[in-house]
Amino acid sequence: MLEITRRFWEDWNWAREHMSELTVKYPDKWVAIFEEKVIAANSELGRAEDEARAKVSEKRIPLIFVGSGASVYQY
Repeated sequence: MLEITRRFWEDWNWAREHMSELTVKYPDKWVAIFEEKVIAANSELGRAEDEARAKVSEKRIPLIFVGSGASVYQY
């Protein structure tokens, strides 16, 4: 099992704290965060992950979906 590192949690928390900024820049995209920076963004999760892995050798990188807030739900 892969260990979740301190770096992962720092980047995860950074993304959560900056979600409003990310929403403006990357609506409806998957973003990969490393060292408190967006290193990849794509509407397809797999492509965002591939792009991030090509840039850094970290085993676990936070990949977060940034919604645009334009979704409508019905129940």
